[in-house]
Amino acid sequence: MNEDKPVRTGGDPATGVAITVQGVRKTFPNGRELLTVLHEVDLHVHAGETVSITGESGSGKSTLLSLVAGLDYPDEGEIIVGADRVTRLQERDLTRYRAITVGLVFQFHYLLRDFTALENVMLPALMQNRPRAEVDHRARELLRQVGLENRDDHYPPQLSGGERQRVAAARALINDPEVILADEPTGNLDDYNSHLVEDTLLSLVSDHGKTLLVVTHNRDFAARAARTYHLERGCLVSR
Repeated sequence: MNEDKPVRTGGDPATGVAITVQGVRKTFPNGRELLTVLHEVDLHVHAGETVSITGESGSGKSTLLSLVAGLDYPDEGEIIVGADRVTRLQERDLTRYRAITVGLVFQFHYLLRDFTALENVMLPALMQNRPRAEVDHRARELLRQVGLENRDDHYPPQLSGGERQRVAAARALINDPEVILADEPTGNLDDYNSHLVEDTLLSLVSDHGKTLLVVTHNRDFAARAARTYHLERGCLVSR
């Protein structure tokens, strides 16, 4: 992986739209009033494309990503990811959607400290009752691709912050999702490890033909996407 070379991953419009956000509005209670965080947001991300969203803290970046992930519902509007109309899914189908259709990478890795790196990567697939031998093979291959094939038997406390985040990236791909959603994946890392995680995510997405939507404060990371948007006062603006 070359951390100095920009990687602008762009999708072919002919492959179709992987993510559609249309007219999305989201409010939260603020005392006796409602605080509108997202105002009629529209976003279209093509399959195989990498798109970044920047914005100040509190601008609604993570809120938008959580809506696309099916972790919350908008007040108005519709969200479609692949064949799933996310805003119309019931809880059982949302659980399947979050397990299969999207892979999530957060600012905090959320690895289980009593499980090895390999076991952490395997866990989402095992929860889908996939054959253990098949899952073990795929998890080892993903760890190899993120440069951690020699750390598979290490526990999270034995790994650096950058290593833990790369394990989380591998875990996000174990169920072969169509879309990767990353929420400030380098937010807790130093510059060196930030570059490693950026390269890891971009390479994994490119190598596996996935779609990546990432929200980040890191302007350099954002610039490596095919398209960049900025959230300001709840409105999404192309950069």
